[in-house]
Amino acid sequence: MDNRPRRRRQPCGVFLLPDDPTEILASLPAGEVWGVGRRLALKLRAERIFSAKDLRDASDDVIRSIGGVVLLRTATELRGKPCNEERDYDADPDSVSCSRSFGEPVTTLDGISESLASFTAQAATKLRKHSMLAAGCNIYAQIFRSGGGGECIERTVMFPEPTDATNAMLDAIRPEVPALFLPGTRYRKTGVVFFGLEKANAPRQLDLFSADLRSSFPVPRSQSPLYKAIDAINARYGKGKVFSASEGIGDKSWKMKRSKLSKRASTRWDELMVVR
Repeated sequence: MDNRPRRRRQPCGVFLLPDDPTEILASLPAGEVWGVGRRLALKLRAERIFSAKDLRDASDDVIRSIGGVVLLRTATELRGKPCNEERDYDADPDSVSCSRSFGEPVTTLDGISESLASFTAQAATKLRKHSMLAAGCNIYAQIFRSGGGGECIERTVMFPEPTDATNAMLDAIRPEVPALFLPGTRYRKTGVVFFGLEKANAPRQLDLFSADLRSSFPVPRSQSPLYKAIDAINARYGKGKVFSASEGIGDKSWKMKRSKLSKRASTRWDELMVVR
């Protein structure tokens, strides 16, 4: 067994490959390719794939049998063929979600409830940035397993009407949270996924018995003015300055640990990379 200390991959800049990167790939261990973990590297070595060059030159069938289509895409990228299509990051999403692994396993209903309230608020902020409303959401809690993974307990919540207001969402979600909690169980993460998204103020199909349908001027579904103001306050004075009490107050053990957070060079002046 190789007991030598493994080098940690740290973001330290951008490297532009030459037109023929064969020499560089031959000197790079396959386990150092981004996305190839320790277990996958062991499987590659069993097939005599030791370097990034070996991975690039291996047959598609062998690569697929070891790491599936994801590893095959990596090998194809090493061959100089882009596999990931360009994305329009300004396009409206089909769904909006937020989930985090806990800093420590959670064993209380309060921890489940507070984390879901916090993630709901964060997802609702994303929703409002796109000027969209959600018809409902899925909430879930994942049970902790020492070997990784774990069973998820889920519930689907429909809002009385499409909304982007965090308080209205929390009112609808709160009665369903106890169904996610099993006493004596440790949880590793929770999350929320909004679905049924539509643009605020967009034309909509009315209910036959709706008061809007009987009126001369149907009222469009619009963004919440309260949370438009809250978003503006948080943008000016700092994230989380105004929040719901149901998210919990003070430091919580369930909050994700960020001691090894990558540098945010594209969004923070004080974290810009220094070129020497």
